[in-house]
Amino acid sequence: MDNKTPLEMRELSAEKRELLALLLEEEGIASSPVPTIVPRAHTDALPPLSFAQQRMWLLHQLEPTSAAYNEPEAVRITGPLNVVALEHSLNELVRRHDILRTVFPTVAGEPVQVIRDTLHLSMPVVELQPGTAAEQDNKLRPRALAVVKELFDSPICRLFCQNLLRLS
Repeated sequence: MDNKTPLEMRELSAEKRELLALLLEEEGIASSPVPTIVPRAHTDALPPLSFAQQRMWLLHQLEPTSAAYNEPEAVRITGPLNVVALEHSLNELVRRHDILRTVFPTVAGEPVQVIRDTLHLSMPVVELQPGTAAEQDNKLRPRALAVVKELFDSPICRLFCQNLLRLS
């Protein structure tokens, strides 16, 4: 048998897939189809918030100015950067994943999940140039800390935000 990947095996005819299943069964190897991820129908009712989501919502109600649960991540990119392509890539991720378009408004005093049909992210670019590398690094640290402390406005927030701090 050739070394086809599961995706390539889907391209086999129904007859060949059936034969393969029989051969695998004879060898004592269970053949199971490769599971596919099927998008949730947008007509389905959304489940209530998980306990973790409820806890985060409650903590935000108690301490709305806290950034304690923000999880910052910084990546230093060297060399030329196509900012438009980066922004487009982030928006494509948001388009493909409902959870990245999910917001948590309060209805009758309780949080609910609402998945926006669309959500467009912009890529704010903060210029930290000119200057020496040391001067830029001195500007970078306070600005990065300010970005980390930015708060999400929970009823209309998105679950992540992005900033581009350009050094040179």
